[in-house]
This record gives sequence, structure tokens and C-alpha cells, in this order.
Amino acid sequence: MEEMSEESQTGKRKRQRMSKVWDNFTLRTNEKTVVCVHCKTELAYHSSTTSMLQHLEKKHPFYSADRRPETRVVVGIHTLYPAKE
Repeated sequence: MEEMSEESQTGKRKRQRMSKVWDNFTLRTNEKTVVCVHCKTELAYHSSTTSMLQHLEKKHPFYSADRRPETRVVVGIHTLYPAKE
């Protein structure tokens, strides 16, 4: 007898996660909550990554998917910033 795929068992098609925020969150097995891998904060998940992105921007700006801090080099008393394109 052939085993049924997860797709045919649940009736839902699973899509690949494209957002970079998934590098910082784990989806709980109930698929209603996500957990931040940095601070273990649990957030509600309703098929949108908006709350995860907002959490990263507020609590962990270094890991934010869209707004990474500028790289800067400190030389003596002068600070050099990369050229803006």
C-alpha cells in the first residue's frame, strides 16, 4: 500500500519559506506560534512574517532581515563609513 504524502493527508499544500526572518524563528508544531531563537520569545503566527520582522527590528536590530546596521571602520579618531550607492 502506498503512503500518502503530507499534502494529501492535510489537504494543504506546504510552500517553501522565502523570508529571511525564518533564519531567526522556529515554527512550533501547532503552527500557531513561532519562537525567536535569540530570546525565546513566543509570537502568534497567522501566515504572515510581519510580527516576526517587527520583533527583530525592535529587540534584535543586528539580526533584522531588512535593516542591517551599517558597517563602519574606526581608524584613530576618525570613523569611515562605506560609500552609499
